[in-house]
Amino acid sequence: MQASMSNAPPPPTAPPSRWKRFRGWLEVAGCQLAFRLLPCLPRPMIRALAVVAGSLFHWFDRRSRRVALENLQAAFGDQYTDQQRDRIARRSACHFALTFFDLFWARHLSSENLERYVKFEGLEILQQHDQAGGVIGICIHYGAYELAAYACGFRGIEATMLARDFKNPGVTALFTQAREASGHHIIPREKALRRMLGVLRKGQTVGLMMDLALKLHEGGFAQDCFGLKMNATAIHGALHLKTGRPLLPISNEPLPDGRRLVRLHEPLRFPPGSTAEQVSQGCWNFFEEQVRAKPELWLWSYRHFRYKPSNTDRFYPWYAHEAEVFDERVEAAEGRQLNREP
Repeated sequence: MQASMSNAPPPPTAPPSRWKRFRGWLEVAGCQLAFRLLPCLPRPMIRALAVVAGSLFHWFDRRSRRVALENLQAAFGDQYTDQQRDRIARRSACHFALTFFDLFWARHLSSENLERYVKFEGLEILQQHDQAGGVIGICIHYGAYELAAYACGFRGIEATMLARDFKNPGVTALFTQAREASGHHIIPREKALRRMLGVLRKGQTVGLMMDLALKLHEGGFAQDCFGLKMNATAIHGALHLKTGRPLLPISNEPLPDGRRLVRLHEPLRFPPGSTAEQVSQGCWNFFEEQVRAKPELWLWSYRHFRYKPSNTDRFYPWYAHEAEVFDERVEAAEGRQLNREP
C-alpha cells in the first residue's frame, strides 16, 4: 500500500519579502473584517456579494481563469464551446466565493434556525453508522462544502477533519476557528493517517476532502480523473481498510428556494482484497458523476492536474508537467487495474 501522505519535508523556501509580509497582513485583516461583518448581513445579500466577487475574480485573475478553462477543456474535450466553458468557469468562481462567505456568515446559524437555510437528506444514515462506532465522511470541493460540514456539526455529527493549511498562518488560524465553531476538530496534514486512525479506533467520526492534488513529495497515487491522471491522496482508502469503518459520501447542491440540500449517501462498498488506491479510485468515480452532471459546482480554478504522463496523447492544462516519479505511479495504477480484471 502506497503512503498517501508523506512525512518528507517540503522543499526549502526563501524568506518572505517585505511586500509578501504586507500582503499577508492585508489577507488576515480582510478575513477578520469578513468574520465580523458577514454574519450581520441577510442571506440574499451574501449570495449577491458572492456573484459579484466570483465574477470579478474570474474576469481579473487571468491566471486562475486560464487554469479553469483549460481544466474544463482537458476534462470534457469538445463537449462544451468556448463560451460555455467560460460560463461554467465563472459560475464555479461564484460558487467558490459563496463557499467562503458561507463559512464566516455561518456564525449566524444555530440548531434552531438551521432548517431555514439547509435541508438534509439521509441524515439517519450518518447518525446510524456514527452511533455504531464512527464513519469516514468524504466529500469534494463541490457546491457549498464548507456550509455542509458546518451544518452537520449542528445536527450532532461532530468530526475530526483534515484541512490543508493556507500559506498565511494567520488566515489558517481564522479558518480553523470558523470551521470548529459547530463542534468539529481540525487537524493539519502532518501525521494525518496516524491521528485519524486513533480517532476512528475511539469510535469517533472523521471527515476528508478527497479531491486534493498532492505534490510528489507529499506521496499520493495516480488517480483516474475524467480520463486524465491526478496525483491524489489515498488516505481515505487506507483508513477504510485499516479500521473497517464505512465510507459515507456527502454531497450538496443549491435548491430553487435558496436553501442548500445536504445529501448523505449510503456507504460505498468494495470487492474483498481491494487496495487503498482502488478504494480511493472508487470514491472519486462516485463523485465524478455528480461533477459531470453539474460542472459549475466544482472548483475548476484549482490545479488538479499538476503532473501528466510522459507518453500521453491527451490534452493537459498548461501548468501540468512530466515527472519520472509520476510515470512510475501511473504504471503502478495501470498494473492494479489489470490485476482487477477477470
